[in-house]
Amino acid sequence: MKKKLFIWIAAIVFSIGVLCLILLYFYGFNLSRPDYSDEYFTQDYRYKYRSPETAWDHYFQACMSNDAGYYQEVLGRKITDRERESLKEFPYEGFEKPEIVKMDKKQNMAYIVTDNNWGLFFEKVKGRWVFTPEDWGANVRAFFRVIK
Repeated sequence: MKKKLFIWIAAIVFSIGVLCLILLYFYGFNLSRPDYSDEYFTQDYRYKYRSPETAWDHYFQACMSNDAGYYQEVLGRKITDRERESLKEFPYEGFEKPEIVKMDKKQNMAYIVTDNNWGLFFEKVKGRWVFTPEDWGANVRAFFRVIK
């Protein structure tokens, strides 16, 4: 009797765990995906952002210039009001560009670490690399790509 009860409880716990992973996957790859703007995915942008390293260069330049339009280009989408406000707060004037010391690249995702310990996500979307601000969705996608 106790053995049967244990098996039932284990099966229920396992099923709940699998259901949670399925829901997490759905959230990461469907619900949390940004609404990318097609205007940033032309052939010229695909060439301009052809690698995580070039996307990193453009990301840094956009932050240095505090140019919201350039930052949107790096993201591949329109920025939110909150992102626009935080962009104005970047104290990068006169800041020396950090060098990439480590890059973990797997298929359509890259994680870049710089010599000043910045860690940045970049994803390949529609044939080009975009900067992906770290959030739950980016973390979930990174988690599932690592366990593949």
